[in-house]
Amino acid sequence: MKIPLYSGLSLIQCLITIATISILYMFAEPNYSLLRQKHSIITTVKIIQQYIQYARTLAITNCTKITINPLNNLWSNGIVIKDNKQILKTHIFNNSDLKVSWHGFGTQQNQICIYPDGMTYNNGHFIVKQQRINTPIIIYTLFISKTLNMRVENNIVSSSKLRVNDWETFPPFALPSKI
Repeated sequence: MKIPLYSGLSLIQCLITIATISILYMFAEPNYSLLRQKHSIITTVKIIQQYIQYARTLAITNCTKITINPLNNLWSNGIVIKDNKQILKTHIFNNSDLKVSWHGFGTQQNQICIYPDGMTYNNGHFIVKQQRINTPIIIYTLFISKTLNMRVENNIVSSSKLRVNDWETFPPFALPSKI
């Protein structure tokens, strides 16, 4: 049995394979990037929901008022759960591309107070969005009622329809429709 002298891939075959993979990557990367951003926002919204439910459980079981505050006065930094005496739990948001803001309707604009009956006496909503320029703007809104019922809505807005900081001036129901 004779063994062939030359075995393996030629230079042309390697170049064609690399070119094909590069072209496939060009088409897949923007969608993957958008998917990754959307997943990061959804994760942040779920963390906020979990912390609100945890604070409600603490308020009911301990019969005390619990407050949810922003970390270092910025909701984008994280969430702090406090009772009257001490900090009970803290979560730091590690994604610098996300902006989180609370818009409360009540006397305490920058915090959520949960009372021993498991209710809060101010409605409001969190807005979570990514801050990248020249990409579609993904905005998730977490609406919170006085009874702490929560509802999530999402919008994907073309960057040509809305500038990066315009979302702060519009209530979530006034944003352009989904694309």
